[in-house]
Amino acid sequence: MFCPSCGVENSNDAKFCRACGSILQQPTQRPLPDQTGTQPEPPLAPRSDTRMAGAKAAIGKEANPTRNTSLKWGVVATLLIAIVLGGGYYGYILYRASQEAIGREKEALEAETKSKVQREQKLADIRARMATQQQQLRELAKASVTQDAANIAIVLETVIKYYGLSFGSDLGGDIGKNMLQQYIAKGGAPNMVIKGYPLLFYAATNGYKDIVEELISKGADVNAEAYGTSPLRQACGAGDIAIAKLLIAKGASIRSKEDYRGTLCEKIV
Repeated sequence: MFCPSCGVENSNDAKFCRACGSILQQPTQRPLPDQTGTQPEPPLAPRSDTRMAGAKAAIGKEANPTRNTSLKWGVVATLLIAIVLGGGYYGYILYRASQEAIGREKEALEAETKSKVQREQKLADIRARMATQQQQLRELAKASVTQDAANIAIVLETVIKYYGLSFGSDLGGDIGKNMLQQYIAKGGAPNMVIKGYPLLFYAATNGYKDIVEELISKGADVNAEAYGTSPLRQACGAGDIAIAKLLIAKGASIRSKEDYRGTLCEKIV
């Protein structure tokens, strides 16, 4: 008799396999067919104890609560580690970004400070040059006292080139007024043009009423025009009502009142 589990040959009267211990199926007499003519089903072979033991062991492993708990904690720990590492990397990125922003702000501040220092230095240089030029103009004005009208006109032109049409109330105003007075005193032409403007423009713009009167008395044209303006409009633009009334009284033409709208002369023209 052969073992149905391992195939080892055993004696015919053995009940268990001498190799694997499985129950040996005893030979049975073949049943006779019943009256219906059908054969009875053969008996089922006994299940191997070894297979049963393997199945039970597998089921035991699957049902082991300790192993399942350890697996769950392992997954949780892995997730926590991933979160910590991810958070640390994100924090490092934020730190780098903040450091770069601070660096850019520092560079901008340093550049602004440097620019401010340079700007202050340029202003200081300009002031120094202006002081030097004003000193030179003062010396020229003093030296022109003994000069004739032609030389005084040269100094006056230098002052006008430096200050423009409006001398202002600083040293330039004093020098400009002094030069105009000296020029007239030396017999200079009352309608002389410097930088495109007759002398009456400079006197009316800077509020020199006595010089305006003197120039008019010597024949200055009260209706002279230059660059779209006139002595009267210059006086009104400067807000000098007294000079404006003087020019009107001496024959200055108003022409269009719209030219004086919004100025202090609006009510007198």
